[in-house]
Amino acid sequence: MFYGADLDVTNASGNTALHICAVNNNEQCARILLFRGANKNVSNYNNQTPQQVAIIAGNIALAEMIKNFDETDVGKSSLNIYLYCWRLINVYIYLHVYLNLFFKSVQP
Repeated sequence: MFYGADLDVTNASGNTALHICAVNNNEQCARILLFRGANKNVSNYNNQTPQQVAIIAGNIALAEMIKNFDETDVGKSSLNIYLYCWRLINVYIYLHVYLNLFFKSVQP
């Protein structure tokens, strides 16, 4: 995303990343995709938008979030995205260090 990836690229079923987030109820991922410019109106090969996919999957709160997302907000949350990614990186580093120390301590 940060290097200009196409956020609306589709898989073999015509689903975008936003469709996948909708079916898996991944609100954080969907929010990031929308704020980075993903098109919420793209239909898959079954003529279903991400909002419709979320409804079919029973993810009503996510469907409402997608429906109510305002395209004028695109790009406004870059700081939040960077902070979220920074937290993920820190968790990864912590786990990596902790697991290395743990496995070194249990070696015979």
